[in-house]
Amino acid sequence: MNVKATLKTRIIPVLLALALLFTFAACSSEKESSSIQPGQGKVKEVVEIDYSRSNYAEFQVEGEKVIIKCNYVIVNTYSEAKTVKLVGTFQKDRKLGLLQEAELTGVDSKQGGKDSFVVAPGQNAVEVYYVGTFAGTKQKVNRVLPQTTLEVVAP
Repeated sequence: MNVKATLKTRIIPVLLALALLFTFAACSSEKESSSIQPGQGKVKEVVEIDYSRSNYAEFQVEGEKVIIKCNYVIVNTYSEAKTVKLVGTFQKDRKLGLLQEAELTGVDSKQGGKDSFVVAPGQNAVEVYYVGTFAGTKQKVNRVLPQTTLEVVAP
């Protein structure tokens, strides 16, 4: 049997079939993920924090107050805006002596503004301030986001 004939009749058709199979598989998965829009498709509708794009910013002590600033990216897959509240857990900072409270509700300003945030469909950058009572130690345990609970409070 001729080697060239074997290549033409057996190996090349198998390789072409595999290439076509992978091409169709890639197209179908790409189409499925790119067609999903907020409020549509097979995705469960949720409002959640994108931790990979969110970060701790800074903290400062002003008199008897501790102000901790965090930047969140909140993703809303609903087709309408939602109102959310954010509660941060600072148990280690309380034990260290920075804060008197272990849990703080996020607000929209250093002065303790509104404690809810309206998030439109899609991705939303939200600047959140946690304002607590100073416990005497001007030191923070770490520079990471607190454990955060997000609660949808209104449609």
